[in-house]
Amino acid sequence: MKFGVIGVSQKVIGLGLPRTGTTSISKALEILGYSGSHFCILQNKEMNYFAPSSKKAFVVDNSYYKNYRKLFEENRRTSDPKYVLTTRKKEDWLVSIGRFNREEWLQSNGRFDILDLPDINEYETEVQDFFRQRNGKLLRLNLFEEKNPWETFCNFLAEPVPKAVFPHERPT
Repeated sequence: MKFGVIGVSQKVIGLGLPRTGTTSISKALEILGYSGSHFCILQNKEMNYFAPSSKKAFVVDNSYYKNYRKLFEENRRTSDPKYVLTTRKKEDWLVSIGRFNREEWLQSNGRFDILDLPDINEYETEVQDFFRQRNGKLLRLNLFEEKNPWETFCNFLAEPVPKAVFPHERPT
């Protein structure tokens, strides 16, 4: 999704690795009235979310680990988006990622090798350092441990907290 669209007032970009809650924050953004898309590198598919008459946009793509620096620099010139880094405990993340059969995955998809994913802790530190050095608007969000994800998420986005339960689309 391109953010240069006239009339877009708020932009959010999700940078989390696969299996860190990227689908859940996409659904949460839709509940908050954002329109956008979520690409999952593991399933090799994109889902689109449309909120009627929305001037708020998002894109969540769990393959951004490859190019988040370039993405930041490109967006900094044209807009001032907010970034969300979803994360989780390394042990739990490895179990979740390990559920994918690598050989079947390579034969059926072949677009990337799961073994090429970065270490989740190193990636988290790297992204946080990058944004800290550039005064970027970054929220680190662990949906698996956060007691009140709506409050944390909505405070960062300057949005009112909805009455809906925070979506946990694939919690296992």
